[in-house]
Amino acid sequence: MDSSDSRQRNPDGAEPNASKTDPRVLAEAFYDRLADDYLTWETVPWPRMRWLEKVLDRLEPGSRVLDLGCGSGDPADIEIARNHRVTGVDHSIAQIERARSNVPSGEFIRADFLTRELHAESFAAVVSFYALDAVPRREHAAVFARIHALLRPAAQHGANGQGIGDRDAQGNDDDDIGLRR
Repeated sequence: MDSSDSRQRNPDGAEPNASKTDPRVLAEAFYDRLADDYLTWETVPWPRMRWLEKVLDRLEPGSRVLDLGCGSGDPADIEIARNHRVTGVDHSIAQIERARSNVPSGEFIRADFLTRELHAESFAAVVSFYALDAVPRREHAAVFARIHALLRPAAQHGANGQGIGDRDAQGNDDDDIGLRR
């Protein structure tokens, strides 16, 4: 078991009593199996980089930034680590191993970000790309409440479900969906 993995696992890697239909269990298995191929599916340049850069530009150098569902750390955590201290949380051991290799200065924790205890008010910003897609909508309010508790006063977090410059069904540009604490 990985030293930063807070969960006990069966020999097949699944959590004991974990439902094979739980979206988080399915997502973990998906990212473990496809970790090597996943990055090839992103377009270049990464469509969310402009949004991430906007968030990072608002922070003091050396700020702590949490990436929920960090994956391999590429490209988001590589960018974050240029001027800030990055902590990534992901439930896929294959992705965490890649993140540790891609961003040696970062701290990467294998855990479910919905249940992992982190220090309250310890991050200047929280980012998450794609991870909330695996969380049932009925749990979103609780997730955002947890994120809010992790932020330092006057810190920020944001949500972005589409690519920068994309328009939603109502024609609104989602460039800057930032939420302040």
